This record gives sequence, C-alpha cells and structure tokens, in this order.
Amino acid sequence: MLFFGSGSVAAAVTTVLISMLADAGVKAYPVVMSCRDEKSLPYSHPSIDRLSTFVVAVLDGDSRIMYVDASSEYGYVDVLSPRLMTGRARLMMPDNCQWLNLQQVGSHSVSRKIQATLGGDGRIDGVMSTYYYGIEAADKREAYFTAKDSADYVKSIAENTELKKEIEVYAKEKAAMVKADLLKDIKDFYGMRCISAVLPLAPATVKDIVFMLRQEQTENLLVVVGSVYNEKPQLTISVSADLVEKGLNAGKIVGQAAREMQGGGGGQPHFAQAGGKDIDGLSAAMDKMRELLKL
Repeated sequence: MLFFGSGSVAAAVTTVLISMLADAGVKAYPVVMSCRDEKSLPYSHPSIDRLSTFVVAVLDGDSRIMYVDASSEYGYVDVLSPRLMTGRARLMMPDNCQWLNLQQVGSHSVSRKIQATLGGDGRIDGVMSTYYYGIEAADKREAYFTAKDSADYVKSIAENTELKKEIEVYAKEKAAMVKADLLKDIKDFYGMRCISAVLPLAPATVKDIVFMLRQEQTENLLVVVGSVYNEKPQLTISVSADLVEKGLNAGKIVGQAAREMQGGGGGQPHFAQAGGKDIDGLSAAMDKMRELLKL
C-alpha cells in the first residue's frame, strides 16, 4: 500500500473504499496521478516521485468507468475537484493499465427552467427550477451542510440576484409579446393612430410596453391603456412628440379622467399615469379620456 506525501489520510480513505467495493463484488481500481497544480506524470517513465494522490475508478460493465474521490466529504460519482481533473492519470488495473484524461469527467453546469403564466391580476405565477450538475452541485452541497442555518442558505439561493434577473427577462419577453399584439390593432381616429386597450398588468409593465410602442411608432401615435393591478385601477396615456406640439397634454387628460374612478394623477405632456380606488369606474375613466381626446 502506498500513501503519497501530505495526502496520506486521503489515500488511506480511498484505499479503504476500494477494499469495501471489492468485498461487495464491485470492480474498483486506483487511478494514480499528479494534481493539476503539480508536474505531470511522464508518459515514457512514470515515476512514483510524481504521484501525489489517487481516486477510485469503478467499472460499470465492460466499457464505462465512473470516478469517485473518497476524500471529498460532499462529492459524488463523477464529481472531481478541479485539482484532480488532470489530463494525465494512470488506471492501475491488473493486466490492463492505461492512461486516462480526467479533464472531461462528468458534466459541470447550471440550468434553469421557468414555467410561468401571466395571471389576470397582472402577476407572473409559476415555478422556476434550477438544476446543478457536477462541481456546481458539489459546491452547493458543501455550502448547504456547512451553513449555520441551512434553511437560510436555501432561502438565499431562491433570492439570488441572478434568478431575479432571469425573471425580469421573462417579464420583458411577455411585455414584448403584448406590444406586438397591440401593434396589430392600431386604429385611425381623427387622423391619429391610436392604440386603446385594458390590460391586467402592473403599472411598471404597462409603462414598459408603452415606451416600447413609442420607440417603434415615433409619430402621430396615441396610446391609451387602462389596467387593474392589486385590485386597483390605473390609467396610462402616451402622446407622440408631434401630437404634443399640436396641443395634446397627457398629464392634464389623465388627471381629469382619473376622477371617474376616485383617483388622481398626472405627468408630462407626452406621458402620464394615474391611479384610482374604484375598479368599476375604470370603464368610465377610459370613456372620459376618449372624450377629452375627441376619439
């Protein structure tokens, strides 16, 4: 039995694992190596002086080999630390020793899957699943078991900024889809191109959609949107620059119309929003805006 330098404890644990697997009838053999941050084993004359550690190779049938680092407390099958993923390791099998490349062992990645729907109240409801593979999974396991409070650690993953960004991207994609649908329904009223709709979306999402419409249709465009979010009505109006020059003022119009739903608000001549308390008054508020705009 050979124990290599300062890694003698790890080597002892690995040797015990090989012995246990053999007793269970599993074909397992050592894979000796020099770690990636050390000098590589020479092909021509492998030397014990270059060996620093070894892992376990488990034969699954005649062809597939799985690797286990027995010294890793939070490792898994085919999960080796970066130091062990060397391009030159030696499988020590009776009558069949061979060189191995451990750099491509296992799959190491993170993937996320989002299944969500846009609810009638403007909320995005659904499930986001995150899958960790290889070293990514090992890192998460280690962090989970070494955290002072594992529940807090899981919560911190759920609140990860990266995940929030993905949800924001999803929301923007949904907004782009709504914008595309609205563009298909442009009507001509009193010489103005007008988009008028009632949407079950949050005020911020409505604002994003309106500004996307403004960028795509820069002239002679009027956008009038009523929305309901958290059981509260909202009015949004956008007026293109050329229509502002002709005298239309979004801030004044939305402020007057919001009274129909027990609300108020205002903004700039080209864009304004107003909220209210009476959902039932939303339809009357939309009619009031059309009246003020002479639609």
